[in-house]
Amino acid sequence: MSLRWKLALSMGFLLLTMVALVSVSAYLTTDSRIRQEVDSSLDERANSLRIILNRGDGSLPQAAGPAQVLDASGVIVQSVGDVRFPVNRRERYLAKEGGRLYTHTVEVDGVRYRVETAALQAGGVVQVGRELQPTETTLASLRRRYAAISGLVALLGAILGWLLAGWLTRPVVRLTQAAEHVA
Repeated sequence: MSLRWKLALSMGFLLLTMVALVSVSAYLTTDSRIRQEVDSSLDERANSLRIILNRGDGSLPQAAGPAQVLDASGVIVQSVGDVRFPVNRRERYLAKEGGRLYTHTVEVDGVRYRVETAALQAGGVVQVGRELQPTETTLASLRRRYAAISGLVALLGAILGWLLAGWLTRPVVRLTQAAEHVA
């Protein structure tokens, strides 16, 4: 392999590595931030529904997304929307004993939801959920874009490296040709 090609490939690999590191860092930061926003929106919805239910109004208002209320024994007594979230042991415990918020991801009929469970003062819990498909679609789009940009920058780096190597090695090539001509 000629020096020109070695420099071109080295430049392309170096730029690919740098851009890939930046892309991975940007993706992980964006992923974390988007998931924090999802959880934050669930916090707001759960708290507003908890306030309404703790006042004793009794009924679950129409919410922006699926929601359900469990009684102190962990049985669904009210719901909004077509989705019924599965109830696990921890949520039954919260319904009976109270405690801190519990947020996790569940799958219902092949659709992934982020669900937050918040204890009510009189016992029971309110659960709110948000479908993760829009979030996952956005993140998949970012992964594709970052991969395409990384590949493009590596290709441009290799081309620039090839041109730069040609420019840098031109005097050596001329000297070699002159030496061969004299010999």
